[in-house]
Amino acid sequence: MNVSGKYGWSPCEALKAYFRALACDCGLESLLRQNLKKSGVAQKETISADTKTTVLIAGPPEGQPLLLFHGTPGSALSWWNFLKRPGIYQIIAVDRPGFSPVNRAIPDPVRDYSILSAILKSVSQSQKAILVGHSMGGGLAAKLAADHPEKVKALVLIGASLDPGLEQIKPIQQVAKKAPLKLLINRSARNSNEELIKYPEFLERLLPELEKIKCPVLAVHARDDGLVPFENVSFMERKFKGARVFNKLLFEHGGHDLHRCKDREILNEIGKIF
Repeated sequence: MNVSGKYGWSPCEALKAYFRALACDCGLESLLRQNLKKSGVAQKETISADTKTTVLIAGPPEGQPLLLFHGTPGSALSWWNFLKRPGIYQIIAVDRPGFSPVNRAIPDPVRDYSILSAILKSVSQSQKAILVGHSMGGGLAAKLAADHPEKVKALVLIGASLDPGLEQIKPIQQVAKKAPLKLLINRSARNSNEELIKYPEFLERLLPELEKIKCPVLAVHARDDGLVPFENVSFMERKFKGARVFNKLLFEHGGHDLHRCKDREILNEIGKIF
């Protein structure tokens, strides 16, 4: 997710990101989670390598698994439109460590990847899963697809940032890691900042692995995305050379959060292609 330079955050998208972080910590998400059962959504805890997190599950247990990874800041609740209309799918939305109600620790790429890998292995025991990643969650989904081809049916990348060349870190982000400014930022925003600083290095390491991905890939992006440059789509076309199929679902308008406003179109496209 780019935060400076030619592809800086638009003020509107930056404001949305701030309020997402605020919602995680102000109790609003807790209230929403208390009413999950009324909507047919189950919340479960999962533990791997001493790391605990939560997942939200909806849809038939025998349905095609859709494993969803949110961006930063965010939570599994960002996939609410998918969860409330699962259809034929079993929707599993993951609260990544650092953004889970049971785990607010500072995100750690190695530790966090191990629990996401364990969740994938668990949900894909009877059939391969379709991985869906939004924004930074797209990089994690791509890493899983490269490492576990036997568990992954397809990869869907929504507003995903995969090109390390488009990632730039502002000096203020380094300053925000330290007191006193650190003490003035809510916890989800602090965790998000930590992730954003580490993310370019993660993408550099991921770069040679992208060509290993053989499963079908669907790239979903809006031209007016104010957080992740649209140029990521052409980057993906070049790098996913080994993918069986590379499809695109592109929108002129919709901004960064297409999984919230274009969920029906995305699910329809997933159904048609996969």
